[in-house]
Amino acid sequence: MNAYLIVGVILMLTKFGHTVSVTWYKSQLTGTNNANDINWSVKVRSVTECCYQCSFNSKCRSFQYETRARYCTLLFASHQTGPFLNSSGIVHYRDYLGCPTGYDPLPTSNACVALHTDYRTWNDSLMACQNEGANLPILDTDTLFKEFVDFMDNKAVAPARVAVHGRVINNIGYWGNGVIIDISKFCVSQPDELNILDVCLFMAHVSEGWCGSPNNRLDDATCDHESLRICMLKL
Repeated sequence: MNAYLIVGVILMLTKFGHTVSVTWYKSQLTGTNNANDINWSVKVRSVTECCYQCSFNSKCRSFQYETRARYCTLLFASHQTGPFLNSSGIVHYRDYLGCPTGYDPLPTSNACVALHTDYRTWNDSLMACQNEGANLPILDTDTLFKEFVDFMDNKAVAPARVAVHGRVINNIGYWGNGVIIDISKFCVSQPDELNILDVCLFMAHVSEGWCGSPNNRLDDATCDHESLRICMLKL
C-alpha cells in the first residue's frame, strides 16, 4: 500500500452514475496565497464535506479546512504550498504530493530528500539547502528519524557523514525548531563537545562502529567540521 495514504483523505464519490476514488494528501508546509487564489469559502460540517466540494469543482486544485470554525476554502491556483493563513488550526490538502526533480521521497514521513556529495561546513550546508528552498533535516519524530537513516545508508558512501539541523547548546541537543533531542538518539557517550560554543550535529555513517548503534547515530562536532548534506523538504 502506498504510504502516502496514511496522511490522506480518501473519498468514494458517485458522479454521473460512476464511482470516483479521490485521494487528498495532507500538506505540512505553510505558505501564502494571494486573494485571487481563493475560489470559494463556506462553512461545512467536516473535512470530508470540504473534500467533496473540491472534488466536484473542476477548478479546485487544493483546499484548506479550519478545524475549529469548520470553514472550507477552495483554492484553484496551481502548485499550492500551504494554508492561506499560517495557523495550526488550518489544515491544507492537495490532490498530489510530489517531490521536485532531484529529490527522493520519504513516503511515510511525507518528505523529500536530496543527497549532495560535496563537502561543506555545517553553516555552508544549511545555507546551500535554504538557497534551493529546502532545509537541513529536522528529525523530530521517530518515524522520520528512522526513514532518514535508512535513506542515508542507501545513498551515502562510507565513511561519509551528513549534517542535520541541530545544535548542542549548554550541553543539550536541540533540533532547529527548538525541540530537545532525546539523548538516546546520539551515539554512545555523545554529545562530548561540552562547554564550548558553536557545536553542530551530524549523522554518523553506519560503518562508524565506535558509535555503538546502527540506528541512533547523532554525533556532535564543531560547526566548521565538513560533511556531506542531505537537504529536506516537508510536504
